[in-house]
Amino acid sequence: MDRLTAEQRDAIKKASSERLQARLEQAGWSSEDASGLDREQLMDAVAALYVAPAAEAAVEERVGESLVAREFEMRELALREREIALREREILAQERRWEAEMELKRAEYDRLQKLDAEKVKQENSLVARTKKFAESVKHVFVKMSDDPAELPLFFAGVENFV
Repeated sequence: MDRLTAEQRDAIKKASSERLQARLEQAGWSSEDASGLDREQLMDAVAALYVAPAAEAAVEERVGESLVAREFEMRELALREREIALREREILAQERRWEAEMELKRAEYDRLQKLDAEKVKQENSLVARTKKFAESVKHVFVKMSDDPAELPLFFAGVENFV
């Protein structure tokens, strides 16, 4: 009776023994068992009836709460799994982009290497070296004029150069 509220204790104490027996019979007790109990035992048995449904309700409530909490956890886990899968897909896509970009940069680097090698090869050829020498010498000599009066000056310049 200690686990009952004050109202429930008062209601049990005020009820007659016949009413308490009837309550036990409604709960499934046989009439012989209910009539064989004294007043104190009747009150304790009825009090147990009040406590049992409350305890069952509390257990059911805890079970319900645990089911709700479990369902919430499952939903959170599913959401986290989706987020992780999405991040993995984003990372894979980014890696693919980086690989494609690196492949383009490698191709550009190879192309520039080939161009540089070709340019070096051309610069070292006999034709390129002769052309370079001719351009450097071209600016040393004075241009020969078409005017016959300037011919002696031109030849004097050539003689002084050698």
